[in-house]
Amino acid sequence: FPLVCGKTQCVFCIGDESRGYEERVGSYCRPSNMTDHVERDHLKAKDPQAKIECCHPTCKSKGLESID
Repeated sequence: FPLVCGKTQCVFCIGDESRGYEERVGSYCRPSNMTDHVERDHLKAKDPQAKIECCHPTCKSKGLESID
C-alpha cells in the first residue's frame, strides 16, 4: 500500500481489510469527490470532537492510534 496517499485516495478505504486490493487502493477523479465520500461514508456518524484512529496499514502496524 502507498505510504503517502494521493489526494484522491481514501485512507479509510486503504485500511479496510474487508475490501479487496483494487477497492482499497482505488482513487476518485477529484479530491472533492474523495472528501464527499469520506464525510458521507466514514465520518457522518462520528462525534466531531472525537479523535480519529488512522486505519492506514502502516500506521496500524506501528501502533499509531489517532489523528489530532
